[in-house]
Amino acid sequence: MTIVKWKDGERRLNKRLFGGGLNNFSETYIDFGHDYEKVEDYSRDLDLRTAVSTVSYAYNGVKYSREYFVSYPDKAIVIHLSASGEGNLGFTLRPTIPYKQEYMVEKGDRYSKCGRVVACDDQTITLSGNLGYNNVDFAAKYKVVNSGGAVTFSNGTDAQGNKDNGTVTVSGANSAYIVITLSTNFELSSTVYTESEPEKKLKNTKTNALETAESELASALLYTYPQLRERHVADYESLFGRVDVDFGGTVPLVTTDVLLSNYKSGKYDTYLDELYFQFGRYLLISSSRKGSVPPNLQGTWNRYNLAPWGSGYWHNINIQMNYSHAFSTNLAETFGAYIDFWRAFLPKAEQYATSALLGEKYESNLGLDLPYNEEASKKYLKNIGKDGGNGWTIGIGSQLFDISTFPGCGNVGFTTQMFWDYYDYTRDTKVLGDVVYPALKGASLYITKTFEKEKDGTYLSIWGDSPEQHVDGVWYYTKGTTYDQSFAYSNGYNTLKAAEILGIKSSDRGESVLATVKEQLPSYDPIAVGYSGQVKEFREENYYGDLGEYAHRHVSQLVGLYPGNIINSETPAWIDAAKYTLSQREKGSAGDEWGWSIAHRQSLWARVGDGNEAYRQYRKLLTKRTLTNLWAKTPAGFQIDGNFGGAAGVSEMLLQSHSGYIEPLAALPDEWSSGSYSGLVARGNFELGARWENGKATLFSIKSKSGGTCRLKYSGLEGALVEKSDGTAVSFTSVAENVISFDTCAGETYIVRNFKVADKIDAPSEFCIEKTGRHKYRFSWKRSADAVKYNIYKAVENDSTYTLVGETAEAIYTHQQDVGEQNKRVTYCICAVSDSGVRSDRILAYVNP
Repeated sequence: MTIVKWKDGERRLNKRLFGGGLNNFSETYIDFGHDYEKVEDYSRDLDLRTAVSTVSYAYNGVKYSREYFVSYPDKAIVIHLSASGEGNLGFTLRPTIPYKQEYMVEKGDRYSKCGRVVACDDQTITLSGNLGYNNVDFAAKYKVVNSGGAVTFSNGTDAQGNKDNGTVTVSGANSAYIVITLSTNFELSSTVYTESEPEKKLKNTKTNALETAESELASALLYTYPQLRERHVADYESLFGRVDVDFGGTVPLVTTDVLLSNYKSGKYDTYLDELYFQFGRYLLISSSRKGSVPPNLQGTWNRYNLAPWGSGYWHNINIQMNYSHAFSTNLAETFGAYIDFWRAFLPKAEQYATSALLGEKYESNLGLDLPYNEEASKKYLKNIGKDGGNGWTIGIGSQLFDISTFPGCGNVGFTTQMFWDYYDYTRDTKVLGDVVYPALKGASLYITKTFEKEKDGTYLSIWGDSPEQHVDGVWYYTKGTTYDQSFAYSNGYNTLKAAEILGIKSSDRGESVLATVKEQLPSYDPIAVGYSGQVKEFREENYYGDLGEYAHRHVSQLVGLYPGNIINSETPAWIDAAKYTLSQREKGSAGDEWGWSIAHRQSLWARVGDGNEAYRQYRKLLTKRTLTNLWAKTPAGFQIDGNFGGAAGVSEMLLQSHSGYIEPLAALPDEWSSGSYSGLVARGNFELGARWENGKATLFSIKSKSGGTCRLKYSGLEGALVEKSDGTAVSFTSVAENVISFDTCAGETYIVRNFKVADKIDAPSEFCIEKTGRHKYRFSWKRSADAVKYNIYKAVENDSTYTLVGETAEAIYTHQQDVGEQNKRVTYCICAVSDSGVRSDRILAYVNP
C-alpha cells in the first residue's frame, strides 16, 4: 500500500486549470435605460419544451418582451426584442470581453487575454481576441436587424488608440432581433494532446475564428426570425420531445425559486420532481451535440476567469455521470461529442499506457506528486508489448487541452462502460465495430498488463486506488481495490461479448488479447464481502470503515452495482452487502456536500430496488444541493454532474434493464403512487412506456426498435395479455418467476396489460443469532403477520447467492453449521412466505470467525 501527499500542488493546479483554455467568452449587455424600480409585471422563464427563454415586463405603460434561444442547426444565438405600440423599442447593444488583461496566477506564470470590440455601419459588431496560454483565437459577430426606427453605432479607443468598446444603438423601433455567431480556432485533433507546449497545441488548426463567425452569420441571416425560431424548435423538440413523465404534479402558480424554497421547507411538490428530471435532459441536449466538445464539470456554462476545477473532465466518476442518463432517457446521439473527444485524445492515452507500464512518472493534472512504485513498475515491465500493444488509459483530472494518467485501471474501465452502454442501448453494430470494440479492446490491452496472478489463482491489479479515498488524511494506494477489480471484470466481459457479436476470434490476427482476457476474467474476484456484511472497498479491510473516510463522497466499491451490472438481482447476497455499504456511507455529511454524490447514491439505491430510499436521496439533492435556477452545486459552486446524475437516478427508479431483462417501475417510491411515463429506453433498444395507479402498474407499452427477444419482469406477468399495436395477441413464455419472454419485430409496439399484481408481505424483524454450542446457533425473530412459514438462507464468505438452510412455521430455528460454514464469515437471512408463495424482503444477521 502507498500513500501520497500534496506537494507544491496549488501552484501547478492553478496552472492546469487555466491551461484548460476555458474562460468566459463575452459579457454582452443590452442597455434599455429603464429604471428597474419602476418596472411592473416582470417575468422571466425558460420553456423546457422549446428551449426558448422569455422576458416580459411593463414600463411607463409599454409592454416589453424578449426571446432568447441558441440554435444548433444555425449555430447562432438569437435574441428577439419587441415593444407594444409604435416606435417604443430602443436599446444599446454593448458586448464586452471579460478578464481582458495580463494577469498573474503567481510569479513566473504569466498569461494574457486580449481583444477588441469594434462596431461598423452595417449594424454589426465584431468581437475578437486571443487567450494566450494555448494561443486560442476567438471571435464573434453581432448583427442587429430592426423593424422601424433608426440604428447608429459608435466606437471608443483602447490604450494604443485602436477602435474598441463598440456599440450599436437602436431607437424608435417596433421590434428587432440580434443574431450572434461565435467561433475559436480550436479543433479536436491528436496534436492538441500529444503536443506538450501549450502555445503549439493549435499549430495545425485550419479554422480561422473570425472567418468562421462571419460565414455562420451570413448563413443564419438567410432566414427570418420566425424561420430561425422554427428551425431551432424543430431540432430541439426532436430530442427533448421523446420522453414524458407524469408523477401527478400540476404546473404551479409560483415562480421556480419559490417552488424550490417551498420544497426545501417541506412543502413537497411532485411537479418539481418532474421538472428537475426534464431539466437534466435539457442541459445535456444544450451542452453535448455532434461537433461540440463534451460537457465539462460546468457543462458549457462558465462566467469565471478560473472556473471551478478548471471546467475539467474528471474520469473517476464525473464525466461518466454527465452521460449517465443519455441512453436511458433517449438521448444517445449526445454521446457523439465524447466519442470525438476520445478519438482525439486516444494517441496520447496510448502513450500514457506505455509510459505507465514503463514506470515513468504519472501526470495527474491535480497538483499531486504521485509516488513511484518500483515494485509495481518491475511487474509492469514483464508485460510490455504483450498481445501486440499496450492499449490506452486515462487518469482523473483532464481538461480540454490536456489529459492525464493515474495509477490503476478503474478510470479506463469506468470510461469504456459508457461505450458499451452506447451499444447495449442502441444495438448499433456499426458503432460497435468502429468505436466500441476498439475502445474495449484497447482498454483490455492495458488492463491485463496491470494485473498479476496471486498464489490462490486470483488476478489482482498490481497498484491502484479507490477514487479520492484517504487514510489518515493522505491518498491511499494498494493492490486489488474493488474499483479496479470491478471495472476490469466489466471491461473484460464486455470485450469478449463485443468480439462474439462481431465474429472476432482470439486466433484472428491482432486479437490475441482476447485469449488473455478469457484466461484472467474468471479470476478477477471483483466483489469481496467483509465482516460487517459490507462490500469491501479494499481487500485488506475487515470491517466497514477500517480504512478510508467512513462517509466518503465516492462509493467506488459499488461500481459493480452501478453503473456496472456485476451486482444484480441474480446475486442477492451481494445486493444485501451493497445495501449495508450504502447505509453506512450515509452516516456522515461528507457526501451530502456534493450534489453529484447524492445523485450517485440515488441511482445506487434504485439498483438495489429501494425506491423510497432512492427518492429520499433525490429529495435531498433538491433540498440541499440545488441552486435557485435548479443547477446542482458542490462546495466549489455549480457542478452539472449533479443535475445529470439526478435525471439518471429518476430513470433508474422508473426503468432498469441491466439484469438480462426489462424491469419497468423497478424502484417506484411511495411518493409517486400514480403516474405514467413514455419514451424511456431499455437495453436492447426497446422504448418503454408505463402507467400505474396506487403503486401498481396497469399498462406497459414496448416499442421494439431493433427487433429481437423481449424479456420483461413485473409481478403477475404470467397471466398478462400481450398484444401488438393492432390488437393481435402475442404468445409469450414464462421463463422465471415474474419474467416473460416474447419475440419482437423491429418497429412494432407491444402492449402488456391485464396482469394481477400480487400483494406484498411484510418482512420479519429483530433477527437475533445466539451461539448455543460448537458451530451450533439458535435463530429467532419477530413474526410477520401474513407469513405461513419462514425460509432461512446462508451465504458463505463472498458467495453472491444464498443457499436454502431450512424452513419453519415458527419464529425460531436451530442451526448446526456444516463443514463449509465453520470458521468462516457467514451471512444468514430470513424471509417470510405467504400462503400464495410471495416472499418478503430479507432480514440479515452475521456470524464471523
